[in-house]
Amino acid sequence: STPGLNRYCSLLHCFLTMSHALQGAAEAFVNMKESVAAEECRCDALRRASADVCAKLETARCQLKNVENELMQKQQCLEEANRVMQVGNFDVGTITFDVGGRFFKMHRSTLTQFPNSLLATMTSPRWTEGLKGQHCAIFLDMEPDHFAEIVSFLRERRINERTMACVSFQAFVLATYLGVPVPRVRNSKQHVVRMPRHEEKEGYGLAFSITLPPCSSARVTSLSFCLTEAVACGGAVYVKPGGYEQFLNNESTWTCVWQGPFEAGLNRVPLDIVMLDCQEHSIYIWAGGLQVLEYSCAPSLSQDNVIMIGAGRGCDSHFHWPPCGASAHLGAQHRWFAGDVEVTLFEDTGCVC
Repeated sequence: STPGLNRYCSLLHCFLTMSHALQGAAEAFVNMKESVAAEECRCDALRRASADVCAKLETARCQLKNVENELMQKQQCLEEANRVMQVGNFDVGTITFDVGGRFFKMHRSTLTQFPNSLLATMTSPRWTEGLKGQHCAIFLDMEPDHFAEIVSFLRERRINERTMACVSFQAFVLATYLGVPVPRVRNSKQHVVRMPRHEEKEGYGLAFSITLPPCSSARVTSLSFCLTEAVACGGAVYVKPGGYEQFLNNESTWTCVWQGPFEAGLNRVPLDIVMLDCQEHSIYIWAGGLQVLEYSCAPSLSQDNVIMIGAGRGCDSHFHWPPCGASAHLGAQHRWFAGDVEVTLFEDTGCVC
């Protein structure tokens, strides 16, 4: 009938209208979902870019700090050089030493090639005026033959800075006292002390000691160790004579010999530690606040008889001891260095055991 048909047409029209509306809502939902996904991708990209910028800023801060340290060192060297070259009433051309009754006359510039050395300080006007004895010479109560080797090295280096002059062990000891870094020592040989990992562990830092056996002498030239991840800034290596146990919270007693980034994997840090007959030195490695330094929880099964590497302490804070909280167990447990220690062994030292 006509009324039924009209009602059917009306219902069909309503259904079509609702179908179009639902289709429009579905399309709007899909568009909104795509917009949300795009916004999430954009946020992830911004977070990555922000992290990259923060890392670059931290690296730039470290580089700037290194440049400032270099400038400060150069400024100190310049001030020392200017102080040494102050003329006043003093002859800056040549200087004469009376070493154990033997006279050495040389240019002051030969003696001041290492401005921060004791030898350079001893030749400055502030010192020499009061030390001059008869013959207007500075008297040094030292072995003249050994001093002669150092003078010969300095004269050669003045002509060729890369000289590899070789001196006797006794001259090397005297040169170390005077602050003159001679490159080679006669009758010496290279040796590597290898400490493999046992019961592997990673930590923030490690302090340990190295000791020479009796009647031996050596120079520690480098330290090699591994990190599980790179350290962009804050990595450092410190050294000090003697033991470390009482000085883990006293940074002023340590000397920083390396500061800067560390690479993931193997790292090699140059050292210059002279050790004589049973002396003990300590080394402190800090991984910049990251738990990435590889070391051992158990001692090595075999100990090298050239240099004895003792038990160490794992450190979770930079020169803060004893540890507390979750790291309190480190205060009662030892950790052991894992890596290589390169040394130069000296023979013919004159030691009689």
